[in-house]
Amino acid sequence: MAKAQAAAGATKVEADHEQERALIEGDYKQAEMEYEAGVLKAHASYEKDAYRLLVRKRRHEYELKEKKILAELAEAGKFNLIGTSGDKMVQAMMSGTFSAKL
Repeated sequence: MAKAQAAAGATKVEADHEQERALIEGDYKQAEMEYEAGVLKAHASYEKDAYRLLVRKRRHEYELKEKKILAELAEAGKFNLIGTSGDKMVQAMMSGTFSAKL
């Protein structure tokens, strides 16, 4: 009888240790997944900001290129435009952009 109780006690202790190990492992995996979720959220936020800044950079580069073209046209001064196209060209040179409304 004592052997059976000792074996049952050893089995219970082993089962308790296994349960504790499983709980610790589960807590570790949960913490790891929460950390990875935080990292993904941070990366998404950085990508969103990078995209917004890239759009602003490209718009700025476009505007600089447009102003350079207008400056070259103004320097040459050798064009003869009349009517709406001439008005648009003069307006573009005055405003610094082709997209300005008349």
